Amino acid sequence: QPARRAAAAAQRATAVAGRTAVLQQQQVATPRRHEATTLVDRPRTAGGAARRAAPPPPPPAARSRSAGVGCATWLAGACVLGLLIAVLAVGYRLSPFGATAAGPTPSRIAALPIEPTETLVVPTVAPATATLQPTSTLPPGPGGALPSAAGTPTTRPTATTAATATTTARPSQAPATPTLPATETPRPSPTGTATAILVAVPNLLGKTLSQAEAGAKEVGFLAEQIEARYSDKPAGTVIEQRPGTGTRAAKGTTIGLVISRGQQTVAVPDVKGQTFDRASATLREAGLVIERKDVASRNVAQGIVVDQDPLGGNDVKPGATVTLIVSLGDVALVPDLFGINFEAARKQLTDAGFVVSVDGQTKDRINKENPNFFTLYPNTQDGQVISQSVAAGNYQQRGATIVIAYYKAK
Repeated sequence: QPARRAAAAAQRATAVAGRTAVLQQQQVATPRRHEATTLVDRPRTAGGAARRAAPPPPPPAARSRSAGVGCATWLAGACVLGLLIAVLAVGYRLSPFGATAAGPTPSRIAALPIEPTETLVVPTVAPATATLQPTSTLPPGPGGALPSAAGTPTTRPTATTAATATTTARPSQAPATPTLPATETPRPSPTGTATAILVAVPNLLGKTLSQAEAGAKEVGFLAEQIEARYSDKPAGTVIEQRPGTGTRAAKGTTIGLVISRGQQTVAVPDVKGQTFDRASATLREAGLVIERKDVASRNVAQGIVVDQDPLGGNDVKPGATVTLIVSLGDVALVPDLFGINFEAARKQLTDAGFVVSVDGQTKDRINKENPNFFTLYPNTQDGQVISQSVAAGNYQQRGATIVIAYYKAK
């Protein structure tokens, strides 16, 4: 019935368009007939011949109105015809005839609800897993819907090498309520990783490198030298190990060894013949400590290093003491003369190269100059030296004069 109504509407539109065209033709022909009638009824001229005059032109406004009315009428007819055609096409598509002829379109198929797929995860222990896929397709029931699972038996799925089994159902045209996929979480498979066994690290301190390597190998470790440094331990022995003794580590671990280079030594510079100031600076730069000792020397000028201990070229520890023997020049050491006979004292000074002057003093003179002398030294004998002008232990140039005083009892 919708198709018949659309066809009747199209026929009516065509009749209206035809009548509109006839009316337009009649409006165009009417002015022409009026013009011919006017020419026939017009009187003849004096010569007896009727002179044909040109018909007066129609007013411009009348021509414009007639042309505009014709165009508008044709445009309206065309629009009405197109609308009727569109109505017919839509009615045909919506009718059962149109739906049967066209069949389901991709857009309608996409709009249909799709039943969710059910995914079953099969846990396995072996690396190879299996995927289950159906071997047969269920035929759709009446209206495009699938038969229920209770009414139709299904075949068993076959095993493949995938990790999951998926059964996909054809989408039906009947609406269905979507459900979430049922997924079973697989249990973790047991692993075969073995726990490393820890063993106590052996004590390798004090051993040579070869002994340490052999000792470490006996208990399943490796050993290698990683550093060498100075120490008080004998050279070539292990003074440190990493990891330390007693630490627990896995077998096959490499133990790093620090080897002793022995005591660090410094070569003593040879500074003999240099001035004391220059020799001291040289030894300090080498990290050594200086000790000075002065001696008289008739052949070496004053302030020059005569000797050193240890000698240059010897190896000593850093911070060791080096003794420098420095010349005082041509000098002599003044001896201690107190209490000896003045004649013996004179001889010692003379032998040392000094000039001796002797001064004998009585008891009264001694008490006058030093009232407590005899109280302190009551056993002083006649001729004994009681004083000297240069104190004992000092150096004096040879030829210097030294005065000695002695007790003169008579």
